[in-house]
Amino acid sequence: MTRAPLRRAAAAVAAGTAALSLTACGAFGGGTGTDGSDAGDGVITFWHYYGDPHGVPLEAALARYAEETGVEVEPRFIPFEDFSRTLQQQAAAGGLPDIALVNAFETGQLADAGIIEDLSAYADEWGEQDAYYEAGWETGQVDGATYGIPHLADDYALYYNEDVLAAAGVEVPTTWDEMEAAAAAIADSGAASYGLAMSGIEGAEGATGILLRTLAAGGDLAGFGGEAGVAALESIQRMTASGGLSEGFLTWNEDDAMAAFTNGEAAMAINSASAVNVVRENAPTSPGTWPRCPPTPPRRPSCPPRTSPSARAAATPTPPGTSSSGSSSRASWRSTCPSATSSPPAPTCPAPSPTRSGRSSPTSS
Repeated sequence: MTRAPLRRAAAAVAAGTAALSLTACGAFGGGTGTDGSDAGDGVITFWHYYGDPHGVPLEAALARYAEETGVEVEPRFIPFEDFSRTLQQQAAAGGLPDIALVNAFETGQLADAGIIEDLSAYADEWGEQDAYYEAGWETGQVDGATYGIPHLADDYALYYNEDVLAAAGVEVPTTWDEMEAAAAAIADSGAASYGLAMSGIEGAEGATGILLRTLAAGGDLAGFGGEAGVAALESIQRMTASGGLSEGFLTWNEDDAMAAFTNGEAAMAINSASAVNVVRENAPTSPGTWPRCPPTPPRRPSCPPRTSPSARAAATPTPPGTSSSGSSSRASWRSTCPSATSSPPAPTCPAPSPTRSGRSSPTSS
């Protein structure tokens, strides 16, 4: 395939669907021939980590692009926790895709390893850099060169269940200290199994909540080991000690944490604003009605029975399941599965508070 179709594909896909990087595979569909010429078969291989339901609109957009351009696109889903490792392994094996959706945290590492290519010439020809906020565009820059085209800014929010908070006799928290106290009070009251759910799994996904807490305490990500970082970790430690945060959060990804909130195990959750549609889909559809509990994978039970504080202390938490999707910011909804008695109000979405990481803190410090 010639360079012109490559240039057209990169610009069109970046503008229409995802934050992408071209991998160092040489040509569409299989790299470079032994004589140095393009040996691609004309099929664009596209790897991403968007599972259901996020992957549905993404792959639909890829299919629409293929229909409109006549360029075949072959998507492949790889779970987020395996994505970068798979890219690194396939780089060594010579099996990289043409295009990969990569996390902004890892752009520099992948560029330094030679896994993704410098897109500066394509980006300059495309000429749409000014359509992005400067902070967003910078996430794809490495040493002044463009290695990725951003497609979203992932703000974070505090989700809360109004009825559970009311049953526990606590107000909606507006600061991190209030959230910590509320989580402990909710767990102590038995209104929910625990007050807060968040991801703590190893890697960027699980580090987000702790980093947000660090920034809210006045810290700097470059100096995480300072007083603010210590304060953030001590806050997490206090919440697990009080039962306000399940010790199982260390094994949860963000989908697990959001499922704990939507099935009623947790009264609050720190999660991406994109998870708001999970709340909408799993909240009651009419007064006094729960059609059914949210579906979950077999390995994870949905809507476990409530336990007393003493029983809860002895129980081993089980990571919940289900996926997240959508957009918006803070949302509140009523009642828990399966005993809801009222319909959800419209979500309220205050403007997120920006931090130096480009994300937003769910509450102010």
